[in-house]
Amino acid sequence: MSEPKVCIIIPVHNSMPHLQDAIASLLTSTDYKHYRIILVESESTDGTDEYCDMLEIAHPHISVIHTKKEGITKAINTGLRNMTSDEDAYLTQDDVIHFRLYNRDWLEFLARTASEDNNIGILTTLDAGGICEGPEYIKDFHWVGTWSMYIPRRTIQKL
Repeated sequence: MSEPKVCIIIPVHNSMPHLQDAIASLLTSTDYKHYRIILVESESTDGTDEYCDMLEIAHPHISVIHTKKEGITKAINTGLRNMTSDEDAYLTQDDVIHFRLYNRDWLEFLARTASEDNNIGILTTLDAGGICEGPEYIKDFHWVGTWSMYIPRRTIQKL
């Protein structure tokens, strides 16, 4: 089985300096290679827009989409529309990922777990307990309702 491709979608608006820490942590906290980051930037006025453009030039894993400021839901949907058909999604904002979260490579663990269990609809990290699954809010899927979440492609297609 090939390793899943992951698209990390980050909506941003006036996110400096939190975005700097979040991006640095993403780029340095995983050895997983099958990912890309989409920054959905929405009319920032604090230099976030220029920083995003600089990141896109400097890092092959990063692309930027500039949008009108229409809220986080539209920004996430813009990111989801720009995924390829073979990518899972990891939705986050300016969260800092600690290296070897819970003593394992967090992105590799999320991708592997989602690909091995067809009943998992959404994964996320919770408290100090690591990766968990939650109650069944969607028939045949486990759902965890926190902000940062990993969504396998099959869930996106069902939703």
